[in-house]
Amino acid sequence: MSKLSVIIPVYNVEDYLRQCLDSIINQSLEDIQIICVNDGSKDNSLNILNEYAQKDNRIVVISQENQGQGIARNKGLEIANGEIIVFLDPDDWFELNSFKILYNKYKSTNADIIQFNYQKYIETNNKYKQINTIKKEIHLSNIGQNKNIAFNKFFVSRLMVWDKCYKTEFIKSHSLKFSPNKIMEDHIFAIGSMLMGNDICCIPNVLYNYRCRIGSSTNKTNNDAFCIFDNLLSIKDFLEKQGLYDNLKDKFENYAKTVLKWHYVLISQDRIPEYEDKCIELIKPKNKKRFLKFVRNEKFIESIFSIKNVRHNEQKSKVITILGISIKLGKEVK
Repeated sequence: MSKLSVIIPVYNVEDYLRQCLDSIINQSLEDIQIICVNDGSKDNSLNILNEYAQKDNRIVVISQENQGQGIARNKGLEIANGEIIVFLDPDDWFELNSFKILYNKYKSTNADIIQFNYQKYIETNNKYKQINTIKKEIHLSNIGQNKNIAFNKFFVSRLMVWDKCYKTEFIKSHSLKFSPNKIMEDHIFAIGSMLMGNDICCIPNVLYNYRCRIGSSTNKTNNDAFCIFDNLLSIKDFLEKQGLYDNLKDKFENYAKTVLKWHYVLISQDRIPEYEDKCIELIKPKNKKRFLKFVRNEKFIESIFSIKNVRHNEQKSKVITILGISIKLGKEVK
């Protein structure tokens, strides 16, 4: 058994992968397992993984057809043998002392989850922005009996999994998995772990570097966003099976509405009516008009005058709205 397992899903990131891997193999905590899941990369990513694996026997390389980060991470979870687990996206990197800090904190607290701070690296201007959500160390103990506390903690927390460390025994005993879909695949894992966690520790250390880049999966407009309806239903089903849904119904619906608004911008213009119909079917709002204004993120002033970029068949155009009348201008707008 290793002290820590790191799971890295890899897809077409040859320009960033070496920096990612270097941040892992040079950690001050050496007793680690490095699980790299090549998710059908078409560039040189797999060759880079194999190159590093030949030099470092801590690296395990798994290859699969392109199925998304969720399935890739699940495959990593199946073979993880560390006492604790962290997740790393292949275009990001950890600070070199991160794993020792996390392992020492785990040994002193036995926490199910350890959450930490991170910083954004803005690729376009080569600048960093520190995200200090956690101001001081907090240790929430014995919260398993009060799921409302856990749920509230989740919603003041963050939906990512790469800013947290998880006790492996805890994850496997609750059979926590990622969604097989390609968008929002980590939400059910994040929500499930936060609700099932009995001891949660938050530390103010900045351990993770998150790269903001053009072309990343979080910046792409595509109709895979329709899979969020399956994901939301899976989360609802999870809450029902745990006997939590009735008490958390309002919180779940507020969360679902927020997620639907986030993903509205990912839908191509020609499929927006279909998306809106599915939103209404899922939430069943009493006031459909008000609900759709929220999902569309519409403001009154925008009905008087606004200029927006919209997408149709993967082509961007500008739409100008004046006194409620919308006019589409031009061809593709870069």
